[in-house]
Amino acid sequence: QFLGIHQCVQQADVKGLEIQQGEFETRHGMKSADFYGRFERGELGDAMDFVEWSATCEMVENLNKRLALWNEGAP
Repeated sequence: QFLGIHQCVQQADVKGLEIQQGEFETRHGMKSADFYGRFERGELGDAMDFVEWSATCEMVENLNKRLALWNEGAP
């Protein structure tokens, strides 16, 4: 029961972060996956907006991995 509630919260968190990613994508004219690769290679500098976008990408990835692990263990 608790795990189900926790999963719902995690899914809501992912949705909220994905909305943020969409706002970054619109503002900067590139998809998050493209941005993240370029940012990690040092092609985009270290503007605060890029640091925040990078952190958002990492949070989405980590939450999705956690949800996938939970789903693997679900009956």
